[in-house]
Amino acid sequence: MFNVGYIGSGPISNFHVPALKKVGLSVGGIATRYGSQTVESFAKKHSITNIYNSWQQLLADDEKFDCYVICVDTTATPRILEDVLSTGKKILVEKPAAWKSTQLQQIAQHKNADNVVFAYNRRFYTTVDAAKDFIQEYPQCNALIRLPDSIPTIRQFLVNGCHGVDLILYLFPDLTVEHVKHTYSSEGELNGIYAILNGKDGNVINLICDWAAPDNFAIDLFCENSRFLLCPFEAAVRYEGMEVIQPTDEMPIRRYIPKQKESLSLLREDMEYKPGFLGQYNAFKTFIETGQRSPSQCNFDEAIKCLQICEALLPEKLLSDDLYSEF
Repeated sequence: MFNVGYIGSGPISNFHVPALKKVGLSVGGIATRYGSQTVESFAKKHSITNIYNSWQQLLADDEKFDCYVICVDTTATPRILEDVLSTGKKILVEKPAAWKSTQLQQIAQHKNADNVVFAYNRRFYTTVDAAKDFIQEYPQCNALIRLPDSIPTIRQFLVNGCHGVDLILYLFPDLTVEHVKHTYSSEGELNGIYAILNGKDGNVINLICDWAAPDNFAIDLFCENSRFLLCPFEAAVRYEGMEVIQPTDEMPIRRYIPKQKESLSLLREDMEYKPGFLGQYNAFKTFIETGQRSPSQCNFDEAIKCLQICEALLPEKLLSDDLYSEF
C-alpha cells in the first residue's frame, strides 16, 4: 500500500480522501498551512493519525511517503507544488493549480515536472469517454458548449469554469480562440463570455458562458446527421436522424423530433463517490506503480493550455495583478 503525503483540509478534500482510500492508497500524513484551524478536525473525521503542523514539516519527513496529493487554495498551490516537486515523488494536484498560465509555465521547467498530474476529474466520466469516441467516428465534428455558473466572477470562472474548458480541450486538442465577445451587467461587471474556437481538423466550437443564467453545463456535439449531448456532463444522449411530424388539426405546427439512439449515465460506483474521483485515483495509483500516465490524466502542457484558453476568453484589461491579488 502506498503512503500519501496529503496537503490540504478544505471541503474538496472530503471527496479526495475517501476515493484514494477506496483504491488502496493510504494517507500516511496530513498537513496544511501553519496554524490551520481545520486540519485536526479533518484528520479525526477521516481517521488520519499523523498530523503535521505545516506542509514544510510534512516534506521534512519525505522518506515516509510514496507520493503526494496537493489540495489547497489556488493562491498557495504554486509555491507548495514547487517544493513538493523537489522530492521526486509522483504528485496529484488540484486544478487549476495556479491563477496564471505563466506561473505553471515556470514550474513546468522543473526536472521532475513529468511526475505531476492535475485533478481534472471529469475526464474520467464514462459519458466523456463516450463523447470522445463519438467525435473520433467522424472526420469533422462541431460543438455548442454552455458553461454557466451560479457565481458570476472571474475567480469562479478560473477555479470552476476551467473544468469545462479542460473538457473542451480534452475532446478537441489544439484549439485556438478565433473571436470573443463580452457582456456586462448594469453595474459594469463582466457577466458573459461568447466565443468561437477553431480546431485543427476544421472543428468549430461555439462557447457560451452566460453567468448566473438558469442553465446547466452542456456539451452538444454535431457530426453529420448525428448528435451527442452531455447535459449535464454526467448524462449523455446520442441522437441519429430526425422524425418529422406533419401538422394536424389538433397540433397545427410541423414538429422535428431528434431520434434517440442511446443514453448513458455514470457508473454506479461513481455515484457513491464524487464522480470521476475513483477513476482519477485508480489512474494515479497506476502512475505511482509503473510511471505510465493514463491518456485521461492531465499533464503540465495541458494544464497550461487550459489556463491560456481561459485567459484568452477573459477581457485582457481585467487580468491585472490587482485582480489576482483579490483572489
